[in-house]
Amino acid sequence: MAMIFPLLIVLFTMQLNNQDTTSFCRVLKQEISNEYQGTCKRNLAHGDGIAKGIDSYEGQFQKGLPHGNGIYTWSNGDLYSGGWKRGQMHGIGVFTFAQNDSSFTGLWKKDRFVKIIDTTQKELPPYKILYQRNLTRVRFVKTGSGNKVLYNLSDAPGDRRISTLNAFGSSGSFISYSRHFGHENVTFPFEGKISFMAPSRSGYVVYNIELFFVINEPGTWEIYLNF
Repeated sequence: MAMIFPLLIVLFTMQLNNQDTTSFCRVLKQEISNEYQGTCKRNLAHGDGIAKGIDSYEGQFQKGLPHGNGIYTWSNGDLYSGGWKRGQMHGIGVFTFAQNDSSFTGLWKKDRFVKIIDTTQKELPPYKILYQRNLTRVRFVKTGSGNKVLYNLSDAPGDRRISTLNAFGSSGSFISYSRHFGHENVTFPFEGKISFMAPSRSGYVVYNIELFFVINEPGTWEIYLNF
């Protein structure tokens, strides 16, 4: 009997940690926080679950918030099925309007709609230049697997100092080392924009140089810019 009592305590503790009821498991997004059924971690919705309130959500959770893939239904019947990050629409998803039963596939970032994605195209190109200005040549070279996008301005002849450099990426963090700079830990599709001022080859004129692009294929990429 001495061994049975501690065993019962362990089993009871495990049961409490895995409770699926709202009283033990909280959802931090107010609109869906009234009811919850699913898995928990440290009293927060974590894993697969269903949450209901004014709106409803079914899918993956992390630390009490929708995170991963899931389906969110608003009180008016509109529906979003796709990626989530920390309680916000993030990534590729399908939005359906309840009023006319129409839908579209789009890209979201932190609950903000970015653009419509054309699903009729069977295969996306590895990369695409969306806009360029005052560049004589642009080369995209995939050097291997990974999740980096690097810029290379080393082909510029002579002492052509650049200024007002700005580099924007849709994901990841900015890095700079040696003769390279760019973004690491990015997710694809990745949208990037780089702009800077640079003198002409003669040095008498200063140009505003810009490149706006999207890379669809995962990997480590180097972008060579000639100007």
